[in-house]
Amino acid sequence: QSSVDRLLALEPAFAATADWPQLVRLHGILNTNAVRLRDGALALYAKICFASHSCDPNCEVVEAAELYGTAWLGDPRTALLRAKRPLRAGEELTISYVPAMVLQAPRQNRRALLRTLRSFSCRCLMCWRSTCTRRSKRRAGLA
Repeated sequence: QSSVDRLLALEPAFAATADWPQLVRLHGILNTNAVRLRDGALALYAKICFASHSCDPNCEVVEAAELYGTAWLGDPRTALLRAKRPLRAGEELTISYVPAMVLQAPRQNRRALLRTLRSFSCRCLMCWRSTCTRRSKRRAGLA
């Protein structure tokens, strides 16, 4: 919102070109809930957007055409949420909001990227365990 305010202060004529509060709200929804497809497009899926982030996700988003190949006759941008391992009843469904290669990075790098790209501090189990382990070592004088 502050970037929009600065733009409108510099160029007041832009104020009449769009419903800026609505545009900022929609940008937030897209930035928070969209899935990036292989072709770079962003897409919103009614069910997939409920999946939380984890640096050790139990699910992944897969494009149906990638999964089924030429046998897929539906919309080429259909996406599916696929479990990466067996899930327990009631277990939270999680995906990674960042590319898989980022998940190999140290905790502080992953968290910094998520703060920059998605505006939140990761508190997934993998990050929490890393924090607890470091804190325990520090208390024991090992770190």
